[in-house]
Amino acid sequence: MSAFDNGTITRAVQKLEGEGYIRAERCARDHRVKHVYLTERGEALIGPIRGMIGEWMGLVTAGFSEEEKELLSEMMIRMGDNARAVLAGREDNSKDNPEVDG
Repeated sequence: MSAFDNGTITRAVQKLEGEGYIRAERCARDHRVKHVYLTERGEALIGPIRGMIGEWMGLVTAGFSEEEKELLSEMMIRMGDNARAVLAGREDNSKDNPEVDG
């Protein structure tokens, strides 16, 4: 289950591969599957991206206690789980009922 359609994912992978951030290889056992790996260029971005995320989180949680930050994190994880369950249900329902958008 994915929150993005296949076309969006394909275009993103092709762009990242074209710019040298990832490499994609067909699975030897199942040619419908591609395995995606970071290149050295992509690996080099992990630290800076984590730094930006940390800085952003510091800004948007300014004034929160550590307890509040932990509670917020737990609640956001639960929200994500709920969203995935809703989307999975929509996908399941759309298979049974072609009138349901999926």
